[in-house]
Amino acid sequence: DVGGTSLAIAVVAGGAPATARELSLEYGIPLRVPMLDIRSVGAGGGSIAWIDRAGMLNIGPESAGAEPGPVCYGQGGTRPTVTDAQLVLGRIDPHNPIGREGRPLDAGAAREAIAQQIGKPLELDAVEAAWAVLEVANHKIAGSIRTLTVEQGLDPRDFTLMPFGGAGPLHVGPLLRELEIARALVPPWPGITSALGCITADVRHDYVHSVNERLERLDPKALYDAMLGHFAEGRRAIEAEGVRVERIEAAFHADMLYDGQIHEVRTPLPAEPCGRQEIAAAFEAAYAALYGDTVGAHPVRIVNLRTAVTGVRPEVARRPMGAPRGGELRAALKGERPVYFSGGFVPCPVYDRVRLPLGAAFGGPAIVEQADATTAIDPGLHVQVDEWGNLIVTVGSP
Repeated sequence: DVGGTSLAIAVVAGGAPATARELSLEYGIPLRVPMLDIRSVGAGGGSIAWIDRAGMLNIGPESAGAEPGPVCYGQGGTRPTVTDAQLVLGRIDPHNPIGREGRPLDAGAAREAIAQQIGKPLELDAVEAAWAVLEVANHKIAGSIRTLTVEQGLDPRDFTLMPFGGAGPLHVGPLLRELEIARALVPPWPGITSALGCITADVRHDYVHSVNERLERLDPKALYDAMLGHFAEGRRAIEAEGVRVERIEAAFHADMLYDGQIHEVRTPLPAEPCGRQEIAAAFEAAYAALYGDTVGAHPVRIVNLRTAVTGVRPEVARRPMGAPRGGELRAALKGERPVYFSGGFVPCPVYDRVRLPLGAAFGGPAIVEQADATTAIDPGLHVQVDEWGNLIVTVGSP
């Protein structure tokens, strides 16, 4: 989710979002509550590009915010941002910006700020400096994605990239190539995807019960009774909130480790009574998935029991975005403008997303514009509009 101030990254594997047990705030202050594992990085559209004392180009964490905003906003901002770089490279239409209500962007001011503050120290012209800003931003985003995948035993190539937020779809091509991901899915309304999630998300309560017992001494019945107690407490909490849900579910995990270790492994537990042998097998499977192998015959300890009780809300009715299937792609064509991709400016068709026919297909380079976001399709990428209006972006031919 690439917004104006920052970039947020999360992983959904097997239909379930990754969660974290704690988050470190500034100055090393730990916040130990269950939460979605979302990493925020200073690489949003308003993140400021600057040169440090070693002569290195940096992006963020300081942001121009909405006020004064990027230099191109003309509201008093003087330091170039990622948005200014996108504008200089032609990827954003200065006469049709997001949320500006008809007020154009000042491309000349953005170019001058980048030329003087970034290009001059690096001995680059304004265009080369703007491209360098995007390159650094993309490397920063890719590195953060690797932190949430590779360092957690996940291969990013097994996933679909989903860029959203007002600026997310502008970064599709470089991220697919750098991470070697096969495809991306750009949702129908990227700029409001997070807001839609907030009003449609399920209701969830998490519970933790300390066990701190070696598995061989554990009473499986007592563990199951604690699981049932969590489920009952969570059900009461959801019912008391008055939120309409279709059903209430529970997922059970245990924080486990080989006795003597300090790093716990989140281990899924079955939702029915089970013995020590089944719990040990579940732990070994989780441990091997994370580290590639197990320690072998060594005592196992259960540290905590964790229960997530979820009230599943009714599915929200939705309709496809775009023109009817079978329509002409040229009906969505707004015009053409030069856009900079790796190597130089190229003539680039610009499409109106809400007029793209369902099932339409086209290749890059291309720009897709809509009221809340702009999508940049690099040369060598292919786009297919699916039955819901999502843009399925793949590398090479479909």
